[in-house]
Amino acid sequence: VRGNMKIKVPVFILKSGDPSQFVCSLYLAFVSFLVQEAIDDVWELTPRPTDNKDVQESSTHLYLEYSVTKAKLNAEKQVMLMKKQAALRRKIEIEKKGLVINRAIYYIVGGDTWDVTIQLQFWTIKSSLDLPALPKQNLLGFYDVAASISDNSDKEPTKRWRLFNFLSPEQESQTKDRTPILTVQYDYAGISYEIRIL
Repeated sequence: VRGNMKIKVPVFILKSGDPSQFVCSLYLAFVSFLVQEAIDDVWELTPRPTDNKDVQESSTHLYLEYSVTKAKLNAEKQVMLMKKQAALRRKIEIEKKGLVINRAIYYIVGGDTWDVTIQLQFWTIKSSLDLPALPKQNLLGFYDVAASISDNSDKEPTKRWRLFNFLSPEQESQTKDRTPILTVQYDYAGISYEIRIL
């Protein structure tokens, strides 16, 4: 007995010295197993294990997609909380011709694009953009845009030479393409600027 659950297991006890009952019990166990397997096949109660690599890759891709979507939703919630403060700081910066973020985009080539204008204006204090010393993907209102690109690096192994790893030109370009980019268009002291940060 565990909590409100009771488990009863029938136990068959053989009389010693009677081999016919032992053979009979083995026969009944075998027949029971065959009947259970037949019912499983007919009603498909038990999922069959698959060795199909495509199914495993598909489930990994679905989990990755779920994780990115969840992170994106969390970032959207954070942006909603930042909006009022960012609008107030923008108004103050416009009045004193300080740092005004006009548009900021955080993106990855071939992947997601995320508008981070509100987030950067939120972090603007006294005409200075002060971001915490964290990777951009961990900042409030941001998420890992690089996670939106599927990883194909395991399909082509890296070439090894002594103690060093050398990437092929294709792998090197893929690595560069996976670096998120932050592009910011802003005004400071009445002059417009644009900067790109890797």
